Amino acid sequence: MNRRRFLRILLASLLASLPASAAAPPKGTIRSIEVTALTRQKAFLFVRTTLPRAARGATQKFRGETTAWGAPVPLVQPVKVAVQPSANGFDVVFLAEIDLAAVPKAIVERGSPVTLPVTLKGTLAGEAGTAATVDAAGALRPGTADLVAHRELADGFVRFAGSRISGLGLAETKGEARLAVFNPFRFDVSLRGLRYELASGGRVVARGSRQGVIVRPSRENEIALPLTVSNAAALAAAGKAVTSGGRLSGRLTGEIVLKLGTGDVKLPIAASGTIEVLR
Repeated sequence: MNRRRFLRILLASLLASLPASAAAPPKGTIRSIEVTALTRQKAFLFVRTTLPRAARGATQKFRGETTAWGAPVPLVQPVKVAVQPSANGFDVVFLAEIDLAAVPKAIVERGSPVTLPVTLKGTLAGEAGTAATVDAAGALRPGTADLVAHRELADGFVRFAGSRISGLGLAETKGEARLAVFNPFRFDVSLRGLRYELASGGRVVARGSRQGVIVRPSRENEIALPLTVSNAAALAAAGKAVTSGGRLSGRLTGEIVLKLGTGDVKLPIAASGTIEVLR
């Protein structure tokens, strides 16, 4: 065996004998995300992670970068962090705040209803000037405990702006509802479609659907929703409306289908408003 070949074999053996941690330090895991509050300007999240190391102290601060689907997430810096030692290192909860107006369009263009890949990279700052590097990742599954967002959080973004039913007793009864949808982003959002029902007094009065709607950025958009009216139910509603000045309380329920890069997400509609009944 010549000298050069012997040195190559010796070097390969030495590298193979090194502990795995010397070549690749252990990374952290993002276990789950919970949306705790949502306004028209900001989203507030608990990002629960397990990290191999942390700075000193139960309360720390994080500065760094976050991505979702490979696109940057605009976290308000610095991020408050709660730290607790655990058997696997440290349980670390990031109390994150996202500026919705700064969310890039790539989040929607690359989004998937099946999985949410996320990363956190930066530095934790703790007591007495201590610090620790953060490098964590996770692949969260929407619709599971991995990703929690309660239905009522969307109430501030969707409003039932009233409806009208006319032509009762004629060959054709007409109806239209109006749904106001607020788009907090700085780009257009495409809705694949909407499906909905209009009810009053626990009885369905009308149904309908609409396809292909563009929601314009940074404002509330009023969307007209055509209704297919059930004459029997509408006539019953008209009888009640006579004693209430032609107006009834109603409830619009259904779903909005939001178009993402690799699939669609269904968002629930559940809002109360007024039904105007005209003969």
